Amino acid sequence: METTALKPLRMHLQEFLESVGADYQCDEENHFYTFGMTSNGMNIRAFILYNEENDWMRCHMPMPIKVPEEKRTAAILLLNKMNNEAPGICLNMDEEDGEIVSTMMVNTDNGAINYSILNAMIHTCYNAIDACIPRIMRLIYQQPEDMLLQISSKQINNSIAN
Repeated sequence: METTALKPLRMHLQEFLESVGADYQCDEENHFYTFGMTSNGMNIRAFILYNEENDWMRCHMPMPIKVPEEKRTAAILLLNKMNNEAPGICLNMDEEDGEIVSTMMVNTDNGAINYSILNAMIHTCYNAIDACIPRIMRLIYQQPEDMLLQISSKQINNSIAN
């Protein structure tokens, strides 16, 4: 029985990205591909890192805005809640600069990976960021209704105290 040599991970990635018409860049030295997507009117940069030796790929999708320092504790609590709601994906935040990243890793079993797995990995990260953006934006900037409620609440408290 003849064995078939499996393609390198980078070839799987390149063929996938070409098949979906992605405008991508490849950094073979650092083992990653990058391409752009759009979510909630914001441009997102996606990175697919690969490791041929250890048989894995990881999608890494940073959110296009960073959380201000004074909102980071609330953001971490929100991300923990979102991670509980959607197992399999990891939303995390760099506590130093407030960058939020959606990541997902897949085992590639010696190059045995296909279009469906790549598509699912990318879209799972994308869907997590897509769901996260409005919630983080609301946390950072608050809804006008929330601001009105806070102002009304302060006015009521002040009028009761006087």
